[in-house]
Amino acid sequence: MRKFKLLRLEAIIGLVAVLGVIYHLVSVVYLLQPFGGHMATHLAFGLVLSLLVLMRNRQRKWPLFLLLAVSVATIGYLRANYDDIMMIGWFPDTIDVIVAVLLVAAVLETTRRVFGIALPILVIVFGVYVYFGNAVPGAFHLAPYTVTEIIHKTFMEFSAGLFAVPLMVSVNYIFLFIVFAAVIMTTGAIKPLINAGNLIGRRFRSGPAMTAVVASSLMGTISGSASANIAITGSFTIPYMKRVGYRPEQAAAIEAAASNGGQIMPPVMGAAAFLMAAFTGVRYLTIVQLAVLPAVLYYLSVAIYVQFQSMKLGITIDPRELKVDYREMLVFAPALIVPVSILVALLVIGYTPQYSVSLSILAAVVVSLVRKETRRSFREWVQGLTTGAIGGAQIALMCATIGLIVQFAWMTGLGHILASQVVAVGSANLLLALVLTMVASLLLGTGVPTSAAYLIVAFFVAPALVDLGIELMAAHFFVFYFAVFSLVTPPVAPAALTASVLAGANFWKTGVEAFKVSAAGFLIPYLMIWSPLVTMKVPDPLSVVLALVSFPIMILCLQVALTGYYIKACTKTHRILAGATLGILTIFWATQNHWLLFAGLAVFAIVTYLQVRQKRSSN
Repeated sequence: MRKFKLLRLEAIIGLVAVLGVIYHLVSVVYLLQPFGGHMATHLAFGLVLSLLVLMRNRQRKWPLFLLLAVSVATIGYLRANYDDIMMIGWFPDTIDVIVAVLLVAAVLETTRRVFGIALPILVIVFGVYVYFGNAVPGAFHLAPYTVTEIIHKTFMEFSAGLFAVPLMVSVNYIFLFIVFAAVIMTTGAIKPLINAGNLIGRRFRSGPAMTAVVASSLMGTISGSASANIAITGSFTIPYMKRVGYRPEQAAAIEAAASNGGQIMPPVMGAAAFLMAAFTGVRYLTIVQLAVLPAVLYYLSVAIYVQFQSMKLGITIDPRELKVDYREMLVFAPALIVPVSILVALLVIGYTPQYSVSLSILAAVVVSLVRKETRRSFREWVQGLTTGAIGGAQIALMCATIGLIVQFAWMTGLGHILASQVVAVGSANLLLALVLTMVASLLLGTGVPTSAAYLIVAFFVAPALVDLGIELMAAHFFVFYFAVFSLVTPPVAPAALTASVLAGANFWKTGVEAFKVSAAGFLIPYLMIWSPLVTMKVPDPLSVVLALVSFPIMILCLQVALTGYYIKACTKTHRILAGATLGILTIFWATQNHWLLFAGLAVFAIVTYLQVRQKRSSN
């Protein structure tokens, strides 16, 4: 009987998911209702599907049924009274207040069950502060807000609160891109990525570790999800890394760092590219272009780390174990290349992201029908679309919750207060202001999904950097990178936690090692501030030459200092000199003092000379 109920629930989940996908695809070309109603429907879909999935995994279902009933009833009321609410939103009656409280409570509780307690706690803290802030003395005193004003801003205005920019970005961009990634995976088009990773990995001593780096970077172009990358590539690379000689903590850390980097890899970037476009007003395609060079630098650093570690540990591999199925690559490659190429081409031409990705989804389905290997059954398509819809639904839920945080923060003026404090510090010492901003971004990103972390730091922290005169996109990339790399920063480090479970490794050791592997992710944001080349803005040829010479050396010296290996195993002196090279070149970019460039290159030359001499003497 219980099995029958589970099957029935699975069928309901599949039906809701597929109908949701169809609705969102149709709405791209023909908006079926006013945009405010469209966002309300999107939120209802997010709540219903998220709660149905929770029911599948719970014995006690009555609280979830209650949440489901409240969600449907409140959003149904909102949609049925849409016109009236738009006209008299500032004057809610008693039933409006009750409905608003119930809907916000349903959103927060469902968010807590899906993502944990962090986001709901932030909403509650900010909400309490908004209401009682007029009793707080000093700089944090607020003008009084009535219950009517709070209800209006969180519930009855279809451009604020639950329905603010985050939910708008979710309905316009994020949902369909997540479905696109799920469709690509359903067709089996990720198989060429694993084969490409093996093809490159078998040519290096680091073997499966290099496979993890390459495959995860390629996976990041589609999924942009650290957990998805770890699950797909880590299930193969982690056991093999352990078998060839990497410690479990090293294997887990390498996979965590490589997979987490998928969130900075265009075009998806963990959905942050769409959020960044909404916050900055910069075209999505421009943001994708700006993200390329920093992502390449990051993966270059991770690749250097795994290669140096393999040489330090004396790891050798049998290339035959990293099997490459060339026929499989040829068979499945069109299912990946064609839809992705269509997506990029339409974006370049100037079509909107939602229109471009909709056509790419359809193209992926059509291309998969050409060969029997990529052809999928109706059941498999339903499962694939359901996976994508669930991911999109949960993001919608998260975005609605973040909308409340952003709204309350705007009402309190905390974003302005924090920005003014950073500006006060930065006017005297820009580097100190950047360090404080980095710490704030890491702390605000702790324990929440990357998209949520970026939205929070984009509202609270990025404006301060812009006020200091830093270019808009450099400021947003700066805080975005630290929000991303909070996932591999102890003590929380959820990406490291996931990988450590797969590897059977100690979490704390994995977290520390993942932090080391990802170290370039903490350097590159500063280069974005100091070097226009990193954000693809080239002021003069000299800057290009200086960047092309110094950036690879900085990345190399970073990993030499961390791993203790270069041409040969490093002595303590060699590691100190490598660290000194990195430090001098970093200060050069901060100050633009060209004597420091020459000094850094000279120290690097000394390190290289000492290593070459050590190698010759050992031979």
